[in-house]
Amino acid sequence: MGLKCVIFDLDGVLVDTSVFHGKAWADLVRGEGYEPPEDLEDRVKGISRMESLKIALGENASHYSEEELTALADRKNACYLEAVKTVKASDLYPGARALLDGLRAAGIKVALGSASKNARAVLDGLGITGDFDVISDGTTHARGKPHPDVFLGAAWMAGVTPAECIVVEDAPAGITAALHGGFIAVGLGPEDFLDQAHVVVDSLEKLGVDTLQALHAGYRIPTLEGPSALPAIELVPTQDYDLTGNGLPAAWESLPWTLLQQTGGESGPVPSTRMKMRYSESALYVLIEGEAQTIQGPIGAGDPAFLTEDHISLLVMPDPWQRIYLDYKLSPLGHDVTLCVANHMGESAAYQRWSSQEELCVQKRIRVHGGSATSGATVSGWTMEIKIPFTMLAPIAVMPPKAGTVWYGNVYRVDTEQGNRACLSWSAGPGEGRCHDYAKFGKLQFGS
Repeated sequence: MGLKCVIFDLDGVLVDTSVFHGKAWADLVRGEGYEPPEDLEDRVKGISRMESLKIALGENASHYSEEELTALADRKNACYLEAVKTVKASDLYPGARALLDGLRAAGIKVALGSASKNARAVLDGLGITGDFDVISDGTTHARGKPHPDVFLGAAWMAGVTPAECIVVEDAPAGITAALHGGFIAVGLGPEDFLDQAHVVVDSLEKLGVDTLQALHAGYRIPTLEGPSALPAIELVPTQDYDLTGNGLPAAWESLPWTLLQQTGGESGPVPSTRMKMRYSESALYVLIEGEAQTIQGPIGAGDPAFLTEDHISLLVMPDPWQRIYLDYKLSPLGHDVTLCVANHMGESAAYQRWSSQEELCVQKRIRVHGGSATSGATVSGWTMEIKIPFTMLAPIAVMPPKAGTVWYGNVYRVDTEQGNRACLSWSAGPGEGRCHDYAKFGKLQFGS
């Protein structure tokens, strides 16, 4: 996986417009009868217009309504736009022209990731708009830095993943945004000011194409086990079809089964569990069959019930650099919850419910065999058929995946029989908690 795209911030990276911003904000605040902070110019670098206004006004911002704040921001922007009309090609930072030319000659995409809503006007003044394959700015993303939205948007529009990019930034908020998005971050400026970046340089003249490619290769994130040790499933393409819950559609007939292995729990019977996966242009399909003697229903109410209820959990991580993935939990009784998990050092550090919009929801069909779909019922097993629309995963991955794309993930099952709890997993080390160890996630290889 080589370097495919370099994403540049604009202000302070390719050209210095911070003086225009600082003066416009200071003039605005003084016009309101207040004195701006002495470090205003540095503090508003890389962040949104409204956040900058609140920094400029300080505690005085609370004296204004949202409508009044918006009007003040518009006044400042008008002054700034007048000032940047004087920007010209000769204002490009030293090394910028040569770097842009070198990247394009090497076939590496060039993208802009700026919080500014005036980025295009500045690019036009510099005469470099045509040098960019992608422009992701404050007009297309509501959340500014340190949120990674503008960088993730740039990668998505360029058709690449964060793992295939480098971000060049001059502000701490931008470095934080890049790191949160799973990008390699190059800081441009003082090292003590940008110490969170992977590398800091003081000039674009020190960033040739060879240097960036070597940097990218040096900062790839390795897996703990090594790629050859990871289990893998080859995902065969198919046409979309309606779920039945019994695995009978011809789409499944020719595919081999993959067994889940016991990874934790107590001694006692271990129910056989197997799965298949494939994909269409719009969704990931998963078929899971499990033997069972009884069905353990929820003890308690709400999401924590999944800690005691029989269920499977399907983990899908499109981009290991972000370490953010979908966790879809489904019980044989039809109870389900869809979570977005942020993982830190192999531990699930934060959970958030996924969108409940219909087009962004997992579809499922379940068949219980040999008994009724009720808690405590005696059964012989169950079949689950799951469809995950790719539109769900658009916030965390380039969509749709193409032949040759590799994602990572895991499937595990928690089952209680005769008071004994069993845990099974496709890809994890020993121990029930290891199911969220992303370094041991199996590979989902999209075939042709």
